[in-house]
Amino acid sequence: DRRQRQMCIRDSAYIHYGDFDIAGVYIYQDIYKKHIKGPKKFFVPKFIDKLMHRFGDAELYDKQLSYRNSIISDEPGIQELMKIIDKEHKGLEQEIFNSKEYKKYTD
Repeated sequence: DRRQRQMCIRDSAYIHYGDFDIAGVYIYQDIYKKHIKGPKKFFVPKFIDKLMHRFGDAELYDKQLSYRNSIISDEPGIQELMKIIDKEHKGLEQEIFNSKEYKKYTD
């Protein structure tokens, strides 16, 4: 598709901002990361553990569990995120950042 062709020619750094769940990491690895030539990274906020605990959705985790074994990453941020996802048995959509409620958990 057009988006993948655009990414293939991109040599600049790419930071992926997606959902903080199994499917979000899978999409990054399977669709984006392998097509980007330049440096790439999955954005993981430093306070993701607090957000996941408070706002995470267990139903997301259950629905996406079939993709879990496909997640193999050497990126420290993804490794830490996956530990949190597995510990909490939850996923978190990026839309949490549209809420004012999340700001209480960022310190």
